[in-house]
Amino acid sequence: MTEALTLLRMTDALTLLRMTDTLTLLRTTLVLNGLVASMAVAQATPERFAPGQLAGDSAASFGSMSPNGREFYYTIHRPDFSAHRIVVSKLDGASWSHGTTLPFSGVYNDREPRLSPDGRRLYFSSNRPTTSGDTARRRDQDLWMSSRVPNGEWQTPRHVDAPINTSAQEFSPVVTSNGTLYFIATRPGGIGGPANPHNVWRARPTDTTGLHFGAPENLGPAINTGLETNVFVSWDDRLMFVSRDGAPGGLGGDDIYTATSFGGVWQPMRHLPAPINSEKYDYGPALSSNGKWLFLTSWRSGTSAIYRIPIAEIEREGVKRAALDYLEGFYEGDSAKLSRSLRRDLFKYGIYRQRDSTKFLGEHMSYDDAIAYANNFKAKKSTTAASAPREIAILEVLNETAVVKVTAWWGTDYLLLGKFDGRWMISSAIWQDP
Repeated sequence: MTEALTLLRMTDALTLLRMTDTLTLLRTTLVLNGLVASMAVAQATPERFAPGQLAGDSAASFGSMSPNGREFYYTIHRPDFSAHRIVVSKLDGASWSHGTTLPFSGVYNDREPRLSPDGRRLYFSSNRPTTSGDTARRRDQDLWMSSRVPNGEWQTPRHVDAPINTSAQEFSPVVTSNGTLYFIATRPGGIGGPANPHNVWRARPTDTTGLHFGAPENLGPAINTGLETNVFVSWDDRLMFVSRDGAPGGLGGDDIYTATSFGGVWQPMRHLPAPINSEKYDYGPALSSNGKWLFLTSWRSGTSAIYRIPIAEIEREGVKRAALDYLEGFYEGDSAKLSRSLRRDLFKYGIYRQRDSTKFLGEHMSYDDAIAYANNFKAKKSTTAASAPREIAILEVLNETAVVKVTAWWGTDYLLLGKFDGRWMISSAIWQDP
């Protein structure tokens, strides 16, 4: 795409107009890429992770990959969901070891292992006793943390201090690069859902021990409905995944939702469509350390197992939303949608055939021009015919960039998008009339 970016950023219109052959090549390349991408997307569905290799392969859940990609932590449990224990499988060549139970696990209900970004701390929830010498299982889950020593061994877990743990349920912990802790809790102050709502909470660290945090804050109605069961946040604090149990509009059982942080503010959750979610239970989301894979636990095959899907498939939803805002912004005269989808440094260039001529002309449109067009369209109470083309084809999605083809009444647009502060936005566009 280097050639495309260079082309779209050229400010000499005369030079641009002389490059007919290059434009034709660009368009052909994008369309071919789109055909390949569309074929891949049609086949994209969560795949079973390391089938037949993990311990408790038919009862594995809550997978978490180490930063170096060579260790995989997860839990195995009984069919009735009791007696979770944490195990680790290690990559040996192209295969994963069967898995061994961590030395401190196997007695109590230890769940949801999540590594810190540097891989030196392991957070999890447990009903183990908090008092030395006590062996009785607690009635509630609390958050715990184990540190890794230089020889690779995990130390005896330590109880995360108040005000995090309470007599309520605290579980599904995850820590980001800046030490912020996210977790699920039924503590007082929850919102939505049943009488005892399960919500996502966040707490900032007060030191570097990984055990001490300030007062937790509820993330509010943009994130919480009272039905949250698991949470995972990317290490840069920009992408969140949550599972909800029996939420309206879900496909069945637990479903996974996602949200992005824009300007430090979490945006509303959106439901992930099939085949990411299924009619069965889908929960326990977690990202790989390189940000390329989303791991999830699913019962879609009849038993609990760990699956994964490329994160690019998740990002497609955000890309599609930006392209829809772009198209609807022009079609409806909605400047708010254009403002949401367009970068302020937008470079849009159009190539059109002069009437009754074979000659092509060029025209530049800036962000301000686009907003002015929408406002003028709305002021005149103009409308777009229902029969006008409204086609959006996502040609390629990477972690931070994407290419989209839009077919509208004025012709065909190729959009270059980037992910800016967690939001997909259009940076450049080139269009040609029909």
